[in-house]
Amino acid sequence: MSRWVRTVVAALACVSMGALHAATVAEGDDHAAVTLLDAWDMGNTEDVFPLLWAHNLASASVSGGVMTGVSRDTDPHFWLQFPRIASSILPANTRQKPIDAGRYNRLAVRMWLPDTVVPGTRTGRLVWHRGGDTVETFDAAYSESNLFAVYPGWHVYHFDLSGLPVSAGTPWSGAIEGLRIDPCLACAVTFKVDWARLYGMRGSGHQLTLGSGASRLVVDTDANPSNGTLGTLAADGGGKVSLAAFPPGSYRVAAITDGDYALAERGDAWDMNAQTDMLWGVMAGFSNATVADHQFSGRTAGSDPYVLLDVPARKPIDATKYRYLAIDMTLGSVPALESGLLAWWGAETATPQHPTDFVPVRAGRQTYRIDLGASPNWRGMVKALRIDPLNGPNAGSGVQVVLHSVRLTTAPGWVEPLNFDLQPLVVNARPTVRIVSPDFDTGEDYAEAELGAGWSMAGRGVAQPQFGNLSGWEYTSGIPDLGVVGNFFHATSNPASNGQTEGDPHAFLLYQQNTSPIAADTYRWLGFDLHVPMDATQQSELTTGAMARVAWKHNDTDPGVTSDDIVLMPGLNTYWLDMKALRYEPASPRVWSGNVSYLRIDPFEFTESRHFYLGRSRLTAPPTGRYVVPVTLDLADADNDTMTVEIFSGTTLLASQTGLSPGRVQLLAGLGALAVGEHALTTRISDGLNVQEINFPVPVRKLAAGTPVSAWERQALDRVFNWAEAQLPMLSPATTSTVQHNCVVPASYARRYVGVNACLMGVDGVVVYTLGDGPLRFAGPLKELLAVAGAAGF
Repeated sequence: MSRWVRTVVAALACVSMGALHAATVAEGDDHAAVTLLDAWDMGNTEDVFPLLWAHNLASASVSGGVMTGVSRDTDPHFWLQFPRIASSILPANTRQKPIDAGRYNRLAVRMWLPDTVVPGTRTGRLVWHRGGDTVETFDAAYSESNLFAVYPGWHVYHFDLSGLPVSAGTPWSGAIEGLRIDPCLACAVTFKVDWARLYGMRGSGHQLTLGSGASRLVVDTDANPSNGTLGTLAADGGGKVSLAAFPPGSYRVAAITDGDYALAERGDAWDMNAQTDMLWGVMAGFSNATVADHQFSGRTAGSDPYVLLDVPARKPIDATKYRYLAIDMTLGSVPALESGLLAWWGAETATPQHPTDFVPVRAGRQTYRIDLGASPNWRGMVKALRIDPLNGPNAGSGVQVVLHSVRLTTAPGWVEPLNFDLQPLVVNARPTVRIVSPDFDTGEDYAEAELGAGWSMAGRGVAQPQFGNLSGWEYTSGIPDLGVVGNFFHATSNPASNGQTEGDPHAFLLYQQNTSPIAADTYRWLGFDLHVPMDATQQSELTTGAMARVAWKHNDTDPGVTSDDIVLMPGLNTYWLDMKALRYEPASPRVWSGNVSYLRIDPFEFTESRHFYLGRSRLTAPPTGRYVVPVTLDLADADNDTMTVEIFSGTTLLASQTGLSPGRVQLLAGLGALAVGEHALTTRISDGLNVQEINFPVPVRKLAAGTPVSAWERQALDRVFNWAEAQLPMLSPATTSTVQHNCVVPASYARRYVGVNACLMGVDGVVVYTLGDGPLRFAGPLKELLAVAGAAGF
């Protein structure tokens, strides 16, 4: 690395230190956060419906970190990740990347269902999809889990996908393209989702060691168990629990034993602190039933009143472990004739089969103790437990019953204390980063470099629109229905001709351009902003035309090629395509190469006449550098930790910086150790607990040291230099010598100001300067400075 590069890197460094919380673990390895770079925290609509029409939902919204779905019919579902549609292209900037099922094999979802959902009669399902290139393979790529019980209220549902039985398709393995949740089958209900995590168990930073004797950890958002908890985590053989299932945040925790079934497995004892202690929808034989102040209260309304306790189907009662039942109950009175208490149990949810012996009861508050293990039928895994507090032919009606608590324990008389730690446990959020550059639009743009002006749609940009099957067109300064201000080509398509399935509108970015054709081996990345108004609640929009395409050809005699479908998303979106990786329809062995004289965008395929807005478009080359590549990152950390950033090409370290606070950071990645040619870059960000590793979206092309600055880059530097001279009178043109090409670094482009012994220099996409005999100083990335200069009229 040269002296001036080291100087610039040192000048960018800043020092600040952050402190970890008293009890802190790292965030677990989560697919959405690590691979998609956007956790399923319901912070934005993209977390749950990249395509609303695929969810059988009448509406879906996100507010306050909670997604609410309103069913369209009795089969509501939503995709956490939508699979690539058959015979379509995924834009290069999509978040829709395959799931590594070997790495991410556990799922946790916090979901709410209304009280009308009756446990034992309602179930949910997981669906995953392996993708497919044809309609036939796509339709055959679905897999379905066995059904799982769902419950009213908020619950965290946990799944070990690696061993999950399937009712159709293939087990969870390999590469998975889509993951769907059916929250309640045969239910026309509203449901809510707080968060979802598809995670793995890599690393150990997400583990917490429990104290001696403890085997479970109760996890909650507060220290008040009266409003329910998030459940419990079981310790491994070494006394450690993993918090990987939970999103970053502050939690209250309590270490417990496994002595009390409800507390150990539900994370919430049957202490009558909420209706969720019972299967409220299947309670019977009571009038005016309520739950308040740690007691269930009701008046008998028949001879067989009962309540079913909440026994999660995925955490049944192990009858070999738990056998001692203690029922703390108050009876207002007891009928004179025979009546008493019964407990029932069964092997299916909400389906009791076996009763205890009749237990005599007395008026007033009593604790009734039953050894369930004394019955030969108390065996296996129990999924239903029912309490009949006053049973018998003469039990009568109108008796006030108060149920204070029910305990099912490993030892008689066992009472488990629940003491939350004074300090919260923090699941530390991994740092997040947005790559500003190098990005798709960092490299030289064809239209700016070769045509003299970019495809900005500011009064120009589309070539020969009259040839594009358009009934009318104009340039506009915004999109009224979206409230967006900007420059757009706005056009309306002709309807499809008789016998045709689409109107085939298209907008040519290049039409019969023989003077300055596209050098396809240089310019590779095509990006365009596009809005096609559509009703995203209608599935027919997708099946009848919400697809765009691009097409190109070399010259007038070339029949050309047309890409496969690009699925449109609602609203204004930017679509970036790697022209060298296009799939064509019909299939073609052709590749993006040679000189291209025609390039067009087909905005949709609807049969009827529709309108569209095409915004700024660009066709860029990979970023280049002789000595360095400027890197700009936007860093964020929910815990406000300081960070270390490293830039790699393979295993070769190109740049690093420590002590970084959240915000924008600029580094220079040195290319000295790399060979001439293209190289993929990776950035690694660490906050001391978590590491996030991200591939840059485009490769960087290293040039030979003597490669001259391009004509476009010289023009851009001249504009920046002119702007700088206008800001600093001492850099006036009168003291400026002729342009110097070797002010400091060979193959740079510079201006030397002899009167003040100063120099402005541009090379490898950065601008640096010297004053007097001082060191080289970093002014900024060329593209950022060019934007400032352009806004000032230069």
